[in-house]
Amino acid sequence: ARAQHTSELKARAAFNTQAASSLVILQGEYQRWQAYQPILASLFPSEDQIFAFRDEVKSLAQHHSLDIVFSFAGQEKGTATKSGFFNFQMSVSGNYDRFLNFLSDIEQGTYFVSFTSSNLDISNGAVSATISGKLLSR
Repeated sequence: ARAQHTSELKARAAFNTQAASSLVILQGEYQRWQAYQPILASLFPSEDQIFAFRDEVKSLAQHHSLDIVFSFAGQEKGTATKSGFFNFQMSVSGNYDRFLNFLSDIEQGTYFVSFTSSNLDISNGAVSATISGKLLSR
């Protein structure tokens, strides 16, 4: 009985040592995560932050001397294992080369965006485009 009790105490001590080590590791990982959390939050905007994306897209269009009409068109909420997204649509018109630079700036921006469809009318160096896309969110 004494040998069994000693064995149980050793097993409990080993478990407690492992649990304490795991706690120290988790605390360190949590502190590292906190440093990246603001960056991740900006990459995946929440519902109340999506208008910053809209304003940034409009500002980029203005910077490239393009006319734009932008609207959101529904959303799919994220889950614990899958990010959500906001559907958007924009109509853009202006110089074709500036339009290409505008799209490049959006793709290189701080948001995860995918363009899902586009309808382009290109004539004499000008473009008129209707583009649908998704903005990934939390």
